[in-house]
Amino acid sequence: MSARFYQASFLPILTDVHNERCRFECYLEMLLDRRVEALIVVANWVFVNIDVLGDLEKNNIPTAMIGRELQAGSVSSVIVDNELGAQAAVEHLFSLGHRQIAFLRGPRHIAVTAPRWNGIRNFAKAHGLQIDADLVLDLPGSGNPLSGFEAGCSLTKELVRRKRQFTALMAFDDMTAFGAIRALTNCGIRVPEQVSVIGFDDIAHASLLTPALTTVRQPMPEMGEMAVSIVAEGIIALHEKRRLTAMHRKVLPQLVVRDSTCSPL
Repeated sequence: MSARFYQASFLPILTDVHNERCRFECYLEMLLDRRVEALIVVANWVFVNIDVLGDLEKNNIPTAMIGRELQAGSVSSVIVDNELGAQAAVEHLFSLGHRQIAFLRGPRHIAVTAPRWNGIRNFAKAHGLQIDADLVLDLPGSGNPLSGFEAGCSLTKELVRRKRQFTALMAFDDMTAFGAIRALTNCGIRVPEQVSVIGFDDIAHASLLTPALTTVRQPMPEMGEMAVSIVAEGIIALHEKRRLTAMHRKVLPQLVVRDSTCSPL
């Protein structure tokens, strides 16, 4: 993303809020004081109700969010097709022969939870896959995405305690999948020989885990370049005294098959 900025003759200012909403608001105020010409936000759980983003474009500051859309649609966005990605994940497990699949669903207040679950349900309905309600658990509504590891670990232990057989587990995201694999391993259950595990996002550590995680990739470099193009166009529009118009882009996810999934024994 930085390279794309330089190519467009813009100087990027990068900040890392460490998943803290108060730090985000502080940095946002600092950036606005420096009269930045545009803003790109890589969204995560912290930014669920940041209404101030909707005010930025009203005040002629081109803004783009990577990873989610505001409900009002007033801020430009670049998102992955979450429904299609979740469908690809469950289709992969189904194609391997899994019929007893556990699901660690995202927190209810997270914007991407609904489309991902819709993708799963739509595939299940179309292919006669029965979803066992006792094998569906929801992640708690924590404000910290890093807590997904702990939640994945504890919820997977709960699934094991219920003694409901499952041969595969689909996690809301990669961090949750990491926690699930840790719990299964601690319970003496081999991944993927006894339970296959699949995640979502393809974060940097996904390929480094043992076993390497099968997951659904969000093409972040492509999404970043799209966001840069959107705000660059917004800056040009302002210089030409044209009205800012929110733009919304949706990119295709990619199934990445690694070592954490296989056919059931």
